[in-house]
Order: sequence, then structure tokens, then C-alpha cells
Amino acid sequence: MLSFLFALCLCTPFLEANCLSAMSPFFISPEGTGKQTVELVEGDSKFSCTFSFDTTSEEAKPSKQTVSPVDLVRSLQSKYDCLEKQHADWRYKVCLGGEITQFYPQQANQAPNPNAPAPEIYVLGKFDRNEQATGTKAVQTVYSDGTQCQQQGPRHTIVYYTCSAEPMLTTIEETQMCSYKIGVGLPEICSHPDFAQQVVAGNDEAWFVQLARMGDGRLECSVQHSGYGSIGRVALRSFSLQFADSLAASGVRLRQANRVALLPEEFAVQLDGVVSTAAFKRSLYFASISHVVSDTV
Repeated sequence: MLSFLFALCLCTPFLEANCLSAMSPFFISPEGTGKQTVELVEGDSKFSCTFSFDTTSEEAKPSKQTVSPVDLVRSLQSKYDCLEKQHADWRYKVCLGGEITQFYPQQANQAPNPNAPAPEIYVLGKFDRNEQATGTKAVQTVYSDGTQCQQQGPRHTIVYYTCSAEPMLTTIEETQMCSYKIGVGLPEICSHPDFAQQVVAGNDEAWFVQLARMGDGRLECSVQHSGYGSIGRVALRSFSLQFADSLAASGVRLRQANRVALLPEEFAVQLDGVVSTAAFKRSLYFASISHVVSDTV
């Protein structure tokens, strides 16, 4: 997990004037657990708070599977429409169980013109039901008999499958002239133990946890989505935000991405912070707890 720490001696948009704060950015992955701690030093005193989280879904936990990885991939080939992705100047379209094409997106969007040259569209391979998917933890399917490629013969593509939070093309690579390798991420295979640890990293969300001495003397610990990256792809199964050293917490604030407050039954306030309950709806965008000066007097 990416982690670094720096101190700010000036106010941020989230803080008040004359404040002292420390911030620690981190990433939350769609499937996993973790925690992030931030420390604030004031003279001879040091304060800290920690945000802990669990994004592991019940479906993603390893379970007994009777179906092989190959059979699981085969069963999903007819479920989805074609998946597309831009790569350099080309756009790629993968129709599972159909064909794979490569084209210029600007040509595809142009109005028909009989005087214009034909758009450049190449078939990178066609699904052959006689071709056997191979592999255990890395399932691969060969799409062959594509558009002819000079002296190289028909274009062909190896498609491999990984776990991802949503259907997507994960990687596109031309391994040699007119030979391609394309990664396809599917959420259904995440529940299979052979795929469960292959979550695509591109779905991570950037967050930060911050600890600040406010202008009125309060010590405030907050955690928030950074606003960058893919908001909403990560569903928290549980979370907690707590001060260290039994520092008493008060003034709890919790919001979803749409700025709607969490319901009272979704969290429980403890002596040193706040934790989610079984009723938590898995949506969190911002959380904060405070420690007032009178608590330490």
C-alpha cells in the first residue's frame, strides 16, 4: 500500500486558519483489508489516529468450487455485450464468443461518404468453438483467423481472464507483428479461489487520513476520499476511525458520497472513536471524530 506522511503548517480548504495538521494519503482496493495511521507532533506531545477498513465481499472469499476455471470462463462468454477500450490511436472491441476488432474511433463516427477511403477495421481474431480454453489460474482462449497480415498470415489474439470489480479490458499488447494479447476482467470469477487474488489494481480509490489541531483547540481526525480516481467502485464492508492512547472522541460526522449522513444504526460511537455496525450500507465518503481540549485537562 502506498503510504507517505507530511505536515502542513497552514490551513487547507478543510481546516480552519492557524491550524496545524498532518496528512497521510493511501489507497483502498476493491478486495482487501488495511489500516492507515497519521501522527501529529506538537512540541513534546504526539497524537495519532487510525482508519481501518475491510472491503472483502462475501462473494470474493475463497469457497468450495466444483467448476474448473476453464468451465467458469466458458459459461460467462455469452453473458456480456462487447467490451471496448482505447489504446494509443486505436480502439479495440472484444466480443466474447464472437470476434475481436481494431479500428480508428474517428472513422467509425464519421458520416458515410462514398468518395472517402474505406475505414480501417481489422479483425484480430474470431472465436472458434473447437479451440479449447487452457490454463488453471491463468485461463487463456485463442481467437484466430483474423484479417490477413502481410507475410505473417491471419491476425490472432490470446485472451486471458482476471478478476476485476466490473467487466473491462485490462491490458492490450501486440506481442509481435499481428499477434495480440488482451486481458479481460470479469467480476464473477473473483469468487473462484484460482482468481480471487488477481483483482485489477486500476479500480483502487485514493483516500487520505488527516489529523489537525483546529483554531478552537479541538483535535480533529478525518478520513476522506481524495476526489481523484474511481469514486464508488470500492464498497466498504466495515470501517473504524479511532484515536490512539484512549483519547476520548466526540463530535462524530459521517457522510456518503452524495453528502447524505449515515443512518444512526449504521455506526456505533465508542470511547476512542467510531466503528461501523452490521447495518452499515457499505457507502462512505467522509468521516471525522474530535477530541476537545477539556478531555485532557
